[in-house]
Amino acid sequence: MELCLTFKLHCGQSAFAKRFFDEAKSTKNLSYAFDCPIASINDIGQHVQVLSRDGRNFKARRTICTAPLNVLNKISFSPPLIDGKREASQLGHVNRVTKVHVECANPELRSFSGTAFPHNKLTYAFGDGTTPSGNTHLVSFGSSLPGVHLQPEDDIQDTINAFKEFVAMDVKRIVAHNW
Repeated sequence: MELCLTFKLHCGQSAFAKRFFDEAKSTKNLSYAFDCPIASINDIGQHVQVLSRDGRNFKARRTICTAPLNVLNKISFSPPLIDGKREASQLGHVNRVTKVHVECANPELRSFSGTAFPHNKLTYAFGDGTTPSGNTHLVSFGSSLPGVHLQPEDDIQDTINAFKEFVAMDVKRIVAHNW
């Protein structure tokens, strides 16, 4: 945990990815589509054909596939993925938990770290600095144990309660991502 907190991107992973995207977009050599699940990717030699599930057809000289491991097995590849990647896509991501960011109005929690395993739907949490609005940023990861998995998008109050099991806090905002 100490290394994870010591060596990190100052701007965060999302801002880091956005910088890459903005730089690629600035070259005017990038085509992209959002909210467009892919059905197949076919390398035909001189070009790559990408077919979306809704029937859109894309053609490019090169394609970079950044599909998450847990959905990679839903895409048909020609030629097929190498055995190791195909097997990994069938197994899926090993860490099937929820990552939750909380902004709270408790400056004393900036250096907080705690674990609550196995009693809480969030197994550990740690302070991760100050938000631009002057609040405290906390990060936590959920449990993958059967019956304990947190679904923030289904019940935000359940997520807030899970955070408050660590320590009392005044939650202002939550952002979550299910891995």
